[in-house]
Amino acid sequence: MKKYLKNYINNLNIHPTIIGVTGSNGKTSTTTIIYNILKHLNKKVMLIGTNGVYFEFINLKTRNTTISNLSIHYLINKYLDNDSYLIMELSSQGYERIKNIKFDYIIYTNLDNEHLDYHKTMNNYFKAKIKILNLVKNKKLFSMILYGNPGIGKTSIAIAIINELGLRYRMLNAVINNKKDFDVVVEEAKMYNGLVLVMDEIHRLNKDKQDLLLPYLESGLIT
Repeated sequence: MKKYLKNYINNLNIHPTIIGVTGSNGKTSTTTIIYNILKHLNKKVMLIGTNGVYFEFINLKTRNTTISNLSIHYLINKYLDNDSYLIMELSSQGYERIKNIKFDYIIYTNLDNEHLDYHKTMNNYFKAKIKILNLVKNKKLFSMILYGNPGIGKTSIAIAIINELGLRYRMLNAVINNKKDFDVVVEEAKMYNGLVLVMDEIHRLNKDKQDLLLPYLESGLIT
């Protein structure tokens, strides 16, 4: 049976753009927003997540946030095409169900101390999320905010994610670093055609620095 399923999945010729959303909180809200934006743009789009499967006039209830691998491929094969979109909520517990799916983009909302009944430690929980991020086939990282009390490892988590994806990055502090430091980061991003910026105390970023970074964040040159 496993050999049959593997052959079935490998022989599928339909490859929609697949966007996954993972994180401790905000997965349902984020996937729903993306789904509705794409629908508004008249794109063919399917949403799979906590509230079930949504596609056009279809609404199927599901037992898990991340459904089985075979179910995902069945839905792709039956309803989608190469010009369509699949938006998925990705739970850390459901990694085995998605590990052979190649995502075009994965959005990482946050990491909080939830689900420790399953993962036991924050380190295990983080490693599970890293596995999901490694499913991205184009190594594209979206902007994210890691929120929590001082000293819980937010910066360490950010750097670990970047290193796992093999991306170039620089670190700045919104308060300590001046506008000249931000200019240097922008020039480096232009030089290498992209850069990940890890910023501490981003909630204290003043308007001048915001205005400097915004065009490059919107263009994707800086993440």
